[in-house]
Amino acid sequence: MTSLPSFDIRGSMAFGGSFASHVRRLDPSKRGRALYGTLDGHEVMVVTSEVPLGAKEVPRTTFVVQLASPLFMQLLVYPRRTAAFMFRNPVEPLLGLLTGDDAWDTVYMVTAAEEERVRMLLSPALLSSLKDVLTRSTGGARELAINDTMVGVTFEGTPLHTPFVQRVLGGLIACGAALSAQARQIAPAPVLARLSNEWGAFASDRHLSFVPERMHMRGVFPTWSLDVVLEPTPRCVYVAVTARLASTLDVAFELHEGHMGWLARKLDHGITTGDADIDEHYVVHADATPRVREILQLPAVHALLLHHDSEVSLSSSHVFLRVAGLDPTVAVEQVTAAAHAIMGTDVRAIDRPYR
Repeated sequence: MTSLPSFDIRGSMAFGGSFASHVRRLDPSKRGRALYGTLDGHEVMVVTSEVPLGAKEVPRTTFVVQLASPLFMQLLVYPRRTAAFMFRNPVEPLLGLLTGDDAWDTVYMVTAAEEERVRMLLSPALLSSLKDVLTRSTGGARELAINDTMVGVTFEGTPLHTPFVQRVLGGLIACGAALSAQARQIAPAPVLARLSNEWGAFASDRHLSFVPERMHMRGVFPTWSLDVVLEPTPRCVYVAVTARLASTLDVAFELHEGHMGWLARKLDHGITTGDADIDEHYVVHADATPRVREILQLPAVHALLLHHDSEVSLSSSHVFLRVAGLDPTVAVEQVTAAAHAIMGTDVRAIDRPYR
């Protein structure tokens, strides 16, 4: 088992987001409530949290494994008792998508945009396999959760002794493999097949590599790299674009979203940039404030930071933008322009094929 470094995660583990979105929220500068790493080639995460229960808080631990390829069904599977807790009333027994397996449907709520394909995915054979694996690896845990990008299980308490962690994560890896194998037997939705062709053409025009199973484009410049992925969640599908900067800047800085303005900066020890819009929406850490203020006022960078309804982050080593939708064009153009601006290079001067 690969060593799992300890991280603190901003917020609790929720299956309404993607696995990648939780990884982005990890803060490696602190030790705390989350472990993240790889096990047998699979990205895994272990998150502890405190859940209010009456007048006290109950510790809970969630084990999560990323699926090899996204399912692209906007699937969400979670325990019905979780839904009852969320909505403060019993959940109707027929609410949600029914698989036809009475034992499963009694315990789990299933929602999806691609209902017919999800019924093919959650076949009797697959459900039997999932239940068998869960029984052997977790003792029959009934707190399973699945979405398009990850599968996980939650326990009360903090059971973090190594044999148990390895057994549970191993079981989840087996569950993920079963889900992926079943998904490969199902024809992609027409809209996804059409989108794959469009992304393939987009990648070819820009000399990017493209992996259609993951809807992932990638390219490498001499001093930076670009990754473009389609990131599905149960409620929305996003385009996520990351530029990783290989060149060393003359200043270290990091910017991420801060939804409570001055309070977020105070609690997170951020600096004030002097730009009211940036200070309202983001938290900035820097070791040379004047130079960072200069970078944030670059037109291409400032344009990127106007995406208040999207996920934005940037630093001396990366530029990131995630926008709702299916078309990567605008996001790629804005991230590319911001990356060149931060590095002090002319985007037109590096108009060459990616490697």
